[in-house]
Amino acid sequence: IKSNLDYAVHVNVVTLLSMAGPITVPPSALLRARNASEGSDGGIIIQAQSSIYISTQIHVPKDLGAIASDVSGNGGEAQGTPGKGSFAKSARPRTAGMTSAGGVRFLSEMSTDGSGQWSTHCLGGKPLRCDGLQLKCTPVHVEKAAANGAVERINMIDVTIVHKKPKTQAPMKRTPFEEDNYVSSAWLRPNHLPFELGPRCLRVLSPMSQMVITDLTNPATRGKAMEGTVNRVLLKLEAGQKEKCHDIKYKINCTTTLVSIDGTTTNPATDIDDDNRDRETIKEQRIPVLVASDETMQDNEKSRYEYDLPRGWKLVGSGQSSNDEMTAERANLDPGETSYIYFDIYRPPAVITEDGGDICQTDFDVSISYKQSRPFAQGRQKSRQSPPTPIKGDEEFDFYDKVFLEHSASVTWTSPLSADFSGGMKKGYPSGSSHPSNQCPPENDQTND
Repeated sequence: IKSNLDYAVHVNVVTLLSMAGPITVPPSALLRARNASEGSDGGIIIQAQSSIYISTQIHVPKDLGAIASDVSGNGGEAQGTPGKGSFAKSARPRTAGMTSAGGVRFLSEMSTDGSGQWSTHCLGGKPLRCDGLQLKCTPVHVEKAAANGAVERINMIDVTIVHKKPKTQAPMKRTPFEEDNYVSSAWLRPNHLPFELGPRCLRVLSPMSQMVITDLTNPATRGKAMEGTVNRVLLKLEAGQKEKCHDIKYKINCTTTLVSIDGTTTNPATDIDDDNRDRETIKEQRIPVLVASDETMQDNEKSRYEYDLPRGWKLVGSGQSSNDEMTAERANLDPGETSYIYFDIYRPPAVITEDGGDICQTDFDVSISYKQSRPFAQGRQKSRQSPPTPIKGDEEFDFYDKVFLEHSASVTWTSPLSADFSGGMKKGYPSGSSHPSNQCPPENDQTND
């Protein structure tokens, strides 16, 4: 805060006007302000024509909806306001080239790449900045006068400073943008403020998982699964170095694709309810399913795809989805610790005489959710400094955040054995053994034995 006054003032309350609502600076943070002295009855004294620096901690809201979106364009007008000129179409954004490092994203938080997933060009989150400042203060010389009896009453002065954007002349064409998404504006500051103080805005992201998932099965099987037996996929979960994981749960979803010899692809598990295929057609496709061990089962369970499961195994969920969330063997992990989860898949063997030679691939998506706590952040809050000031949208603050993580992989189904036969017998011993019992007559020999 820089004072342009010719006299000292006694500041009692400092409130930041942010995009997440008002943030009141704690009195303890005011007393630690650099280049300021403590007042007689609390607060701080700002001398004439001087600058002070206040460092404080705040709670960043977990709900991004509590942070207002910047709907203004270049010049401060709302986009598309009649009579204010027009916005240039397909304009090239002007930045310093440090897009990711500077916090730039060219798409809004609701933009997708067409598949329903977040675009890789969108960093996500929302910018958080302060657009104004409120001060409650009194001139020091007035307080001294009141102490000497020269003034009967001291009136508190409320000062509100709000940043206003200059309006652009219509009909000038301009590019609408979020101001805090540009490096030049995010680091804009008066000349007396050094760059070491950082940017004037932050990008607030939702809590993110730091867990690392490693597929231990894929390197050993080279992405293949054997038909006619149960195949297990083992995943290793490793907690991040700065997080604790609590109540780890996971869910499996599978999608099977059949590629025929002529190159056509089908999704038999999805299409089974969309047409009226007969049972033999469904049985020939041998759709893989999720299974789980059950030693209490004495008979073979029949799947909905017209084949029997191995004895001692049962269907999981619908066969393509686990439906309910499952709990990891170690549901709680400290920083750097590991746990393991697994699931089993099965596809019946092929009937060689009826096998059409289709390639079968099963893609599986593992959705992991857990409660995340960050002990390092909690440790800072236990220091001698005053606790952060909660802001709007954070009334029920706790140290646990629900985070989600996705892992995708695939397996290609293969037969346990394969054999190639030559088109005709070119030699007398086609199997490679020269024993007389293995000798076969040439193809042009008409002798019938």
